[in-house]
Amino acid sequence: MGMKDKHWQVYLAGRMSGISHSDAIGWRYDAEKLFRDVEKYHGCKFTVINPARYYNFKEVKYQSQREVMDFDLYHVRNSDFIVVNGKDLDKSIGTQIEIYTACQLKIPVFVFGIEQDPHPWIDRCITRYEKSMNDVVEYIEDFYCS
Repeated sequence: MGMKDKHWQVYLAGRMSGISHSDAIGWRYDAEKLFRDVEKYHGCKFTVINPARYYNFKEVKYQSQREVMDFDLYHVRNSDFIVVNGKDLDKSIGTQIEIYTACQLKIPVFVFGIEQDPHPWIDRCITRYEKSMNDVVEYIEDFYCS
């Protein structure tokens, strides 16, 4: 089975607390659409894990932050790639923990939209920086769906 025939799992990481629900989920919906387009045109298969579909801070259905953390890190550990919206990365300890967890498991971490240099330890955990989410998806398409 070639890489093009593999079914990839992608986890969408980025700040969710302290911002509007639409800011937390909007870019993730756009990413899901981009990955669906890659599937349509290149035959690569993706399962995109959008944690904002399961947990949001407007409609609280969880009992503890531990529950949210366990759920999210389970998906990080079982993903092939992590795509990170780097906006306000310094203000999102959850995203930093997701990046670190992926790094420890040698899961590639692709970051876009970074506004300032991350802490050097987080920087060491990031596989690749791109300017935009489109650039990240294009990179994944070129290198993993060919």
